[in-house]
Amino acid sequence: MSAISRRRLLTAGAALIGFGALPTALRAQQLRQISFITPLNYLIGYAPALNAQAGGHFAKEGLDVTILPGKGSAVAVQQVIAGRALYGRGDPLAMAKAISQGAPIIAFATIEHRSPIVVYSSPKKPIRNVHDMIGKVIGIGDYGSASDNILDMMLAMNGMKPDAVHREAIGNSPGGWGLIQQGRVDAHIVSIGTTTVLKEQGEDIVFWSTSDALPMPGQAYFTQRETVAKEPDLLLKILRATKASIVEVRHADGATIVTRVAKLWEVEGAKQVEFTAKAMRVEEQLWWQDDTTKILKNDPASWKMMIETMLKAGLLKSGTPSDFYTDDIVAKL
Repeated sequence: MSAISRRRLLTAGAALIGFGALPTALRAQQLRQISFITPLNYLIGYAPALNAQAGGHFAKEGLDVTILPGKGSAVAVQQVIAGRALYGRGDPLAMAKAISQGAPIIAFATIEHRSPIVVYSSPKKPIRNVHDMIGKVIGIGDYGSASDNILDMMLAMNGMKPDAVHREAIGNSPGGWGLIQQGRVDAHIVSIGTTTVLKEQGEDIVFWSTSDALPMPGQAYFTQRETVAKEPDLLLKILRATKASIVEVRHADGATIVTRVAKLWEVEGAKQVEFTAKAMRVEEQLWWQDDTTKILKNDPASWKMMIETMLKAGLLKSGTPSDFYTDDIVAKL
């Protein structure tokens, strides 16, 4: 059989039995291999990308994506700059600070339209807004972290200086609740996953999203500027697959998605399928838009607010929103 005949036979076979049924080695030859890095480990909040790979959405776009576990948004930025990952996901604050220092990256899509950072406290001594924080001890993840930066920005928005509150670096775990109960801190700024755990444990907490005080993008996908210029079609394929994954997750049984992605990666909490499925639904509220045309799109107002407030808080020295994100790819989605 000639090489041409064999190729025709394989093409016909793929059409009949489905691409996913072809041998792994053959699929690997036909798919473009790229790498993506998460902000931190393998969390169920990254289901859009995890399910895009595990559910075959990347494959339908001709891609085979290796998903790397990150160690913080700043590290993810470094890995993309170094070329170890084609693109990454991370905190727009970390991206903006890196770009202001000369990093050749840019955000090309927004995956979370609201910040995943929340403030919680005890109903006995509730901290319900920024003004309630004044003169209080506020727990943050670490000095210079997203929670620390957002606190600076919320204070600046309200005409207050950073020293209007006292800060304690106590991490991002549910353990901070014990410090609140002991009266050592008055409130704790954490990722939404932490408050999900506390609520699941039956703890009576008061919490609110920092996006209520400071509307800004929560997390974004970023890549090198050179990639946007030279491979826009590749980035568009990534976004098409990610959007298809988001839509599937929205309508699928949560446990099914958790089980599927846990077969490929050590997703944190995956052994507690029911709870992790609930946690995914909480995260989903940050990236799902009822109008599917808005999925992954950049909201100019929230990006503008973030950059202006970073400037006001002294986290950036200069810059305009167009320095930090582009609509070139999402405009075609």
